[in-house]
Amino acid sequence: MLDEQGDKTILHVYGDVDLVYADEFEAAMHEGAAGGTLIVDLQECSYMDSTGLTALVRVVRRHGDRVHAVVTQGSTVARILQLTAFHDVLRIAYVERVSLWQSLDKSAKISKI
Repeated sequence: MLDEQGDKTILHVYGDVDLVYADEFEAAMHEGAAGGTLIVDLQECSYMDSTGLTALVRVVRRHGDRVHAVVTQGSTVARILQLTAFHDVLRIAYVERVSLWQSLDKSAKISKI
């Protein structure tokens, strides 16, 4: 799903990126990068095979340093990107998964039912 925010576009990726979805993934990345900076949000991506990695390489080759990725630290996709040294090809931000309780505003009052 593409989410345009001014001159930045975020591509939210869910589930697996494999042979079945690699072409759709690549097309969405090209579309998102056409207008400026593309952030590929891989936090909800559970798996990526070589076809998904190849799609990332093609997009980075075409659009250069306008393409960035965000991935959950310690996830399967993070390990795949680290093992394949993708940090040499693509700017990657490794973030921690935040639970619902961690994301609540600490100043908010929570009442017991």
